[in-house]
Amino acid sequence: MRLLLICASILTVTGSFFSCENEKDASLYLRADSLNQVAYKVRYKDLKASCKAAHEAYRFSLNNSSLRAEALNNIGFCAFIHMDFETAEKFFQQVYETTTNELERLIADIGMMKICQRTAMNKEFYDYRNSALRRMKRINDDRSAITDPTIAFTVPAFSSIVTPCRISLS
Repeated sequence: MRLLLICASILTVTGSFFSCENEKDASLYLRADSLNQVAYKVRYKDLKASCKAAHEAYRFSLNNSSLRAEALNNIGFCAFIHMDFETAEKFFQQVYETTTNELERLIADIGMMKICQRTAMNKEFYDYRNSALRRMKRINDDRSAITDPTIAFTVPAFSSIVTPCRISLS
């Protein structure tokens, strides 16, 4: 009987430890996610607050590669707006190493396109553009599997950025 009580208490303590660990991970996830949302929402209103939120999101997103990539994209955007193109490029390149999330990689492609456009790197611009078009096609093919409505409507918005303008002379 005594052995049974000892085993039960060990299992209870172990279960509590793992449940606290899951709660901690969930708390960090929610914090990083909300900071990424803040960084995105205030990026044109208060760049300093956006950069701060993006860096904090990066710090809290250790266990989630998609959240970390989103934070890197937000930090890259901040560097781009500050016209620090080398730093922006560094952060956008880290996205490719951090995650396999095609949407975050697409955002990094578009960020790199903007850098190439500003720095007259024409060949690289088209390399990133072609990469973005391939990603958009893959995302569009998988769109039926996307259940989040905010993401489902994101893909058409990117097509206006990546698709070249067609001017009719007639």
